Amino acid sequence: MAKYRFSDYDSRSPLFEQMIKTAQKFALSDDNVVILGETGAGKEVLAQSIHNHSRRANNPFVAVNCSAISESLLESELFGYDEGAFTGARKGGKQGYFEVAHKGTIFLDEIGELSLPLQSKLLRVIQERQLIHVGGSKVINFDARVIAATNRNLWELVQQKSFREDLYYRLAVLELELPPLRRRQEDIFPLFVGFIVRKNSLLAARLEDRKAEIEQLLCRHDWPGNVRELENFAKMLMATAEPDGSVDNFVALMRHEIERRRRRAASVETPKAPQAAPDARGDESEYGRICSALVACEGNYTRAAAMLGMSRVTLWRHLKAYQNSK
Repeated sequence: MAKYRFSDYDSRSPLFEQMIKTAQKFALSDDNVVILGETGAGKEVLAQSIHNHSRRANNPFVAVNCSAISESLLESELFGYDEGAFTGARKGGKQGYFEVAHKGTIFLDEIGELSLPLQSKLLRVIQERQLIHVGGSKVINFDARVIAATNRNLWELVQQKSFREDLYYRLAVLELELPPLRRRQEDIFPLFVGFIVRKNSLLAARLEDRKAEIEQLLCRHDWPGNVRELENFAKMLMATAEPDGSVDNFVALMRHEIERRRRRAASVETPKAPQAAPDARGDESEYGRICSALVACEGNYTRAAAMLGMSRVTLWRHLKAYQNSK
């Protein structure tokens, strides 16, 4: 069952608050949703919140990590199987996740990892709202809303022919982009203190007294692992710090660990963004604007899209259109 709700969010970021308002509106619809977001950004938390804000809230929420189940088993797990369908099949068969999610929501995480053959089967199941067990022949009707999520650029995968375009449009009726932690820096300190308070409420209160210093320190790191990395960072500090140590020592430990993470991140080569190309009139074309933004954002497409006021999908469409025109 889904345990997270929109009321659990406590954000100071206007960007994040706007995304939440959009998600709340999407929750009232029954159309499929795709959540785009980096690793650790909280895609399943958002999916659970959407479910609990929808008319399906009192029915099942079934989460499936498409990359965590082997390809050979995923089809039978998603769609179920009949007795004798394969060696080791359970006596009496087994319901699939779509059946279990009947009248509720099925959350397909890491949807971009599915193979093309399984994408074809998934497309038909979602389109017809019907399935057939592996090894079976009976058509089974179901009613489940699909929320899919990925940390990959689905539109780019479509252009690369590694994700079906028809499945993309079937899933991405409604689309949400979950901003990474580096784009909502107002939330970093409150989240960090929230993680600390679970272990030591007294220490959390003392850290509040040094908010400006600690907030500046935390924002020195980009947190590529997002909320999950920040939570792990807090756990590491609590496990390493002396139980009765001073706040000064705790902050010094924070500074040392953040610098270590920054050095580690700096050692990874940043991919080069394409150079801006002016059009024949001497003015920057749309392609040139995008390339300039990519240069400014060091090749980060999510940040470049935000700078240009467009979604990542739109940015990729502009790039692809320009490339196809050449």
